[in-house]
Amino acid sequence: MIKNMKIFIMFSLINYLSINSIIVKSSFNSYIDIPILLKIAYLIFLIVLLSIFLKFHIREEIFYPIVFIIFGFINTKNVNKEYFWNTIPDARTYKNLGETLLDCFQLSLSCNTEPYLSFPIIQPIISGLYSKYLYSYAPYFNILLIGASIYLMVVICKKYNKHLVGFGIYFLLIHSLVYELTPMIISEVTFTFFTILSIYLIFTNTYKKGHISAIVYGLSVLTRPIGIVLLPIFFYISNNKKKFLSLFIFILILASSFNFFTADRFIVSDFNIDAREDGLYENTGYADYLTNFVNLDGTALKNNFDYLSKNFMNLYGFGKKDCIFYESCIIYNPIFNEDGLASSYFNNSISGFLIDVYMKLHFYIQSPLNVFIYIYPIIFLVSLLFKKSKLEKLLTFSVIFLIFPSILTVEYGNRWNYTILFLVSMNLELLITKILIKKNQRKKF
Repeated sequence: MIKNMKIFIMFSLINYLSINSIIVKSSFNSYIDIPILLKIAYLIFLIVLLSIFLKFHIREEIFYPIVFIIFGFINTKNVNKEYFWNTIPDARTYKNLGETLLDCFQLSLSCNTEPYLSFPIIQPIISGLYSKYLYSYAPYFNILLIGASIYLMVVICKKYNKHLVGFGIYFLLIHSLVYELTPMIISEVTFTFFTILSIYLIFTNTYKKGHISAIVYGLSVLTRPIGIVLLPIFFYISNNKKKFLSLFIFILILASSFNFFTADRFIVSDFNIDAREDGLYENTGYADYLTNFVNLDGTALKNNFDYLSKNFMNLYGFGKKDCIFYESCIIYNPIFNEDGLASSYFNNSISGFLIDVYMKLHFYIQSPLNVFIYIYPIIFLVSLLFKKSKLEKLLTFSVIFLIFPSILTVEYGNRWNYTILFLVSMNLELLITKILIKKNQRKKF
């Protein structure tokens, strides 16, 4: 049963992404415009693909990263690379900081301006190197980086369950957000890679790798300071807590020392969460922000609750995952066109109707819509009540710890959901695989 499910999931993933790519990247305005010969050719492709899956054993840790990389490359091939550098304001800032850092050895927007410490140092270094040496290829390197992250996710899940059914990875790879944001030169991509790599290193039982995880985790915090909220759970999971904490603090001291010698400030970065005017209150830092936020005035409390609710629904609400950055979107919306009118792409065709049902089901899951809005809450509830392994605890609490500080501000394009999606997908994979393995074992007896 598990083998058949694996084959079905792999086959369905390529089919779903291929249909999306045909719709989004082709010039056909509707399903009936596609030539019959092309439809037959696609059907033959699916038959050959299924035959390959049935005949050969496909390694999941190779299959899923390769599928993501192929469709990621297809998605970005004909897009002007300036788009990935300039669409998101932070990407432009990282680029300017990185170029100045390489030219003048200071974290500033230009060599003649004051130090700009709103961001830590890692992403500016990466963006600067990309800009100077690999400008047109930077989006592809990001795609490879997330491909490596998916590889590590599969290895981690297989290490714990000895099997990987694929539901969790499938859940990740049908989301528009993954394809939209990965080519962007932003810190979320780097942060996600470092976070997953540190989890992988923590859960390998070799002495050296266990300590390298502290260094990698330190790099993740130097990429996005929000990563500091994961310290309690990473510290709890670590086998050598003293060594882990010592190495982590050492990494932060190195970054703070750089800012001290170049900007006379011994800090990793400014923690003013109103830096981009996306906070609820003017503030001098997290402590000041939280002091204002817990104001006991009735009207203020209501405003605060409404603000948190709105931010949370930007992460997780009805239809929040349809494409935001259209140039880099690979997921077709089968419900509404860009003008808000009902989609008519598959109208006037019986086979088109069946494909439309298939596409809508996936969109309901990744949006989420209808009953699928309960996927995340159910995963968290089951994880909190029934899971016992250290890995499952780490994933569950990491998501919770990342959500809370994030909803204190309005992130452009809901980008803070990016890393959370990877962690939820791993959690889902572990949960479903464990259930199916136990069910399969009962049948044998």
